[in-house]
Amino acid sequence: MSLLHPIAQASFTIIDREIGAHNFDPPSYVILRRVIHSTADFEFKELLQISPGAIAHMTQALRSGVPIITDVAMVSVGIQTMASRTFQNPIITALDDGSHTAPGQTRSAAG
Repeated sequence: MSLLHPIAQASFTIIDREIGAHNFDPPSYVILRRVIHSTADFEFKELLQISPGAIAHMTQALRSGVPIITDVAMVSVGIQTMASRTFQNPIITALDDGSHTAPGQTRSAAG
């Protein structure tokens, strides 16, 4: 049984069909699918590179409670549920932290 909404499941089915054969290992392919689903950009099949050991390193960092830093609130909202279901990492939205904005710099540029 899939935990995904039927529309999301249909989207991933389309992505799988469009991607076809690939050289991504299963954990990297999960990331690729999510990136394409979020961006609607199939070019990421050619652009995405994941260093050996990066996923294991990232998973260990999340388990240790490191904060997740996003650029905008929309991303923060989008990951809150998953973060709360897994390691309860704090989420920091860079645009909401105005302490790093230089004089004359926009919040977007600082983020």
